[in-house]
Parts: sequence; structure tokens; C-alpha cells
Amino acid sequence: MDKAGYHRSVFYTYFKDIYDLLEQEQEDFFIQNILNCFFLNQEDKYTLKYI
Repeated sequence: MDKAGYHRSVFYTYFKDIYDLLEQEQEDFFIQNILNCFFLNQEDKYTLKYI
């Protein structure tokens, strides 16, 4: 957070802990790869994320 220039509280506004951050990153990575495989549009991306 120091290198990015943000206060630690900003991190905890968006994530519960470092494991929450990693889980969200893994989910985003997985979804993006699925979308790339099937060439889904932006609307489908939103739907897929919440399935």
C-alpha cells in the first residue's frame, strides 16, 4: 500500500484480508479466460460472474 500511495484503510474498504484479494483476483482471472474462450460479449460477462 505504501508503494501504491494509499493508506491501509483503503485496502480494507474493498477487501476483508489478503486472502479475499487473492480470491477475487482468481475469480476475475477465471471469468476472463472463460470469456476469451467463448468470445462472450460484455453483457454475458456480467451474467456469468453471478452464476
